[in-house]
Amino acid sequence: MNELLLFTILVLFHCTLGQQDFLNSRNELSALFDLRSSLGIRSTDWPIKYNPCKQWRGIQCRNGRVTGINISGFKRTRVGRLNPSFSVESLANCTLLETFNASGFSLPGSIPDLFGYKLGFLTVLDLRSTSVTGPIPASLGNLTRLNALYLGSNDLAGSLPVALGQLMQLSVLDLSRNSFTGPVPSEFGLLRNLSSLDLSSNYFSGSIPSSFADLTNFSLKGHASGTVFNLSNNQLYGTPACLSENCNSIDLSGNYFQGKVPFSSPGSGSLDMNCLQTVPDQRSLEDCRLFYAEKGLTFDYFGNPESRQQPLPSPAPKERKRWIYILVGLLGGVGFITILVLVIVVVLRKFSNTITNERGSADVGRVPDGDSPPLPKDPTSVSSPRESFTYEQLLGLTSEFSERNLIKHGHSGDLYQGFLEGGIPIVVKRINLHSLKHYSYMIELEFLSKYSHARFVPLLGHCLENENQKLLVYKYMPNRDLAESLYRVTKFEDDGLQSLDWITRLKIAAGAAEGLSYLHHECNPPLVHRYLYLLLDSLTLLHICWNSFFLIMVILVM
Repeated sequence: MNELLLFTILVLFHCTLGQQDFLNSRNELSALFDLRSSLGIRSTDWPIKYNPCKQWRGIQCRNGRVTGINISGFKRTRVGRLNPSFSVESLANCTLLETFNASGFSLPGSIPDLFGYKLGFLTVLDLRSTSVTGPIPASLGNLTRLNALYLGSNDLAGSLPVALGQLMQLSVLDLSRNSFTGPVPSEFGLLRNLSSLDLSSNYFSGSIPSSFADLTNFSLKGHASGTVFNLSNNQLYGTPACLSENCNSIDLSGNYFQGKVPFSSPGSGSLDMNCLQTVPDQRSLEDCRLFYAEKGLTFDYFGNPESRQQPLPSPAPKERKRWIYILVGLLGGVGFITILVLVIVVVLRKFSNTITNERGSADVGRVPDGDSPPLPKDPTSVSSPRESFTYEQLLGLTSEFSERNLIKHGHSGDLYQGFLEGGIPIVVKRINLHSLKHYSYMIELEFLSKYSHARFVPLLGHCLENENQKLLVYKYMPNRDLAESLYRVTKFEDDGLQSLDWITRLKIAAGAAEGLSYLHHECNPPLVHRYLYLLLDSLTLLHICWNSFFLIMVILVM
């Protein structure tokens, strides 16, 4: 009989455990799946085919209901990382939730009001290092069962809601390393169960509320070691007399408290970097005077009346002088850049005009103004083995310079295609005597008659018999003008010529370098092409202007 009774009890106990381990609420099950999707929880942490109460990491259940959710340290899925947000609306269905810990899990956005309105059984809320922003919602004051609130290391801002003073069960409050402003609410003095308060590294201002005197006297009993209250690195001021000897367990460093404390050793707390008397490692007199002057408050000058005689430095002239330096540097920089741009424009215009006036000629070197280049006494007596054509011959070869034979209008003359006997193609340049200096074409003719290179367009002959018509005859190049191929637009590629590929462009560059090397090193005397000389001259001027600008900016910064 006893054995049967024992067996029955074991079966009932096993069934009860099974019910406790299995999630009974369909609403909570749906809420967990929605939370899994909205937060991007990985399947390795919350496997979709398994019981959340048993196999989901961080889920705690009691009597078939969800009582705890801990996603601290979880990693989001790839899709979840693309657009992370504080999407926890489904938590409203977990009405018996007691703990929610998401520390270290990115939840960018503001804290939802549902925590205060829907989760009345919450005892622990941990949102440390979750990237939450905005103010603390006043609805959190409804969490009368809350025992610990961790909101440190976030981007929270604004003033603290007075409603937090209603959390009578609160023992731990961490609001450190945020951007809170305004005074510390005096209602915090009502939190008699508070044993740990961290408001450090914010922008709280004003004095410590007098209600904190009773709070510290009550809460610090039994905490002889360790800093349990941390108000460091804010902008608090005044005299912390309300804390009396309890300053031994409070970190007040990095503020602007003044006055004389009733003890010499700060114990486990800290009073460094304040404006206190008889305490080492304080701020300078200058810092303290400026702070209290800007606030319009009275400063005790560390208990030294003689310090009051010293004139208080005015920050305004210093600030104005700083702005003057910045303005002078800015205007100087703008002015110099304007001058630099004007110089560049003048240089480029000069270079462009020179090319416009001289392009097409193979003039080399630089001819000083006022001097004439050495020319033959008789233009028709050029020492050249090239053939001399008659004007009538060239008229016939080019169909009397018809538009059909026109290749292009050059800056130094028009180019026409012609054909010798046997169909050999040639190019006839009709010199534009108005765009060139007198006899400038003779320099080109003399040069090409004297020097020859595989990279030069061969000169076949000339016609100089007509006073008003000067003609030069070249070998026809089937690939036509180089610039036309380099900058060819795709939609115009209907004549069989394609835009040059990079290998061909590299070969052209190497060939041009060979021609320039011949001019510079093999000609006697060495020659420099006019366009290359002007280009190098312009680049040198730009280099000098840039170095001057950089030097001036360095001087202004120093």
